[in-house]
Amino acid sequence: MELKHVRELAETLLRLEGVVGVGLGGSRGLGIADARSDYDFVVFRQGGEQVPARAIGKAIEALVGKIVYPQKGNFIQAEADGHKLEVFQADLAAMSHEIGMARQGKFRWVIRPLFPHGDLSTRLVSHLVFLEVLGEKDEALSSLRAQALPFPHSLKNSLVRYFLEQASYARIHAAKVRSGKDFQYLMALVSGFVYFTHIVVFALNDTYPVLEKGGERFMATLKQLPPAYAERCRALFATALAGDGATLDRQMAELLDDLQARANKALGASAG
Repeated sequence: MELKHVRELAETLLRLEGVVGVGLGGSRGLGIADARSDYDFVVFRQGGEQVPARAIGKAIEALVGKIVYPQKGNFIQAEADGHKLEVFQADLAAMSHEIGMARQGKFRWVIRPLFPHGDLSTRLVSHLVFLEVLGEKDEALSSLRAQALPFPHSLKNSLVRYFLEQASYARIHAAKVRSGKDFQYLMALVSGFVYFTHIVVFALNDTYPVLEKGGERFMATLKQLPPAYAERCRALFATALAGDGATLDRQMAELLDDLQARANKALGASAG
């Protein structure tokens, strides 16, 4: 069953003051949704103040069920036609700045809540690129997406080089773990290693990294993946759980070698 009022909701949101575009993000924007998937609406503004959550709720209250206003942030949660939906906000001015950085091969990697291995600033661009546009004013979304694509080669180069290095550091430190009492630390290193290799894989596929929920399902749709990549990543956790340090190091080394070879081919021999 699909949400009946998608277009009507989008048109209503687009009429809000300050809103220049509306789209569907999350699994639906990525093209990996199923019948039970939530509807993640995104309203875009061009700089300026955020639209008050109460104003959003009042605008769509006739089309949805009970509305929940979280204590922090100007987004809302609701339900309609048996589906959960959320309405988030995004700033096209901030995205434009990030696209300019991406075209120069620049990015930021910072620690934020809910991002245990750091938040990659290109996430802003992925939220624009992987979006089903439902409505826009003056081609606000389309024109900016055209600037973000194709995926900048300079960004590909910098992401691949930097995060291959980070993955190698994670492997080095994982190999130093000798005690089963350091289990939590080891698993964190393995998780970080997988996070870093994911970024490399996305970049080698000329795709802005998707490192949130649904990212691994979306990754499975990419054309160029190392053989049995998902299975090899899962095996790393199983090996770490079993406490087999020698096998874990070998598995990490093999995956790094595979990615390094792909990077050398894509970027030139100096990729290492």
